[in-house]
Amino acid sequence: MNGKIYFGQGHMRMDMQGGPGGGQSIIITDFKTQTTDILMPAQQMYMEHHAGDMPGRRRQSWADIKPLADPHNPCAADPGTTCKDLGVEEANGRTCDRWQITDKEGKVSNVWVDRKLHFPIKTVSADSTWELTNIKEGEPDAGLFQIPPGYHKMDMGSMMQGMHPPQQ
Repeated sequence: MNGKIYFGQGHMRMDMQGGPGGGQSIIITDFKTQTTDILMPAQQMYMEHHAGDMPGRRRQSWADIKPLADPHNPCAADPGTTCKDLGVEEANGRTCDRWQITDKEGKVSNVWVDRKLHFPIKTVSADSTWELTNIKEGEPDAGLFQIPPGYHKMDMGSMMQGMHPPQQ
């Protein structure tokens, strides 16, 4: 899958092409409100999720792409996770601190955190690899973090109720 990631004041936007279904999807996250909007441009619709809305649902790999609370200790905000400092390495032409991170379930990932951006730019685990390339620094247009005009919100609650027969 290929795409672009934008970071602004407390926001992140991921534009992805070629994911599930082969279409385009856009994910906009507001870190302050802990809200994620998943946009489907072909349908001009979006779904809104709040942190903790979907307990028990398997985490998406894109959910791991986020700013670190403490770039000098990537495990600081995640109790039960351990970090091992593997030193300084270059990744995609940028100087990074490399960490070996073991999560609560024992899954091990190697993460390269850009020393200037204080952000993970590469992650390798047993079941996935992702990396950021062609990094351009600068503040993106604030409009990138807004739902475009004409998009309609999907009401997941109504959809789910429609799937169950009415109670008597």
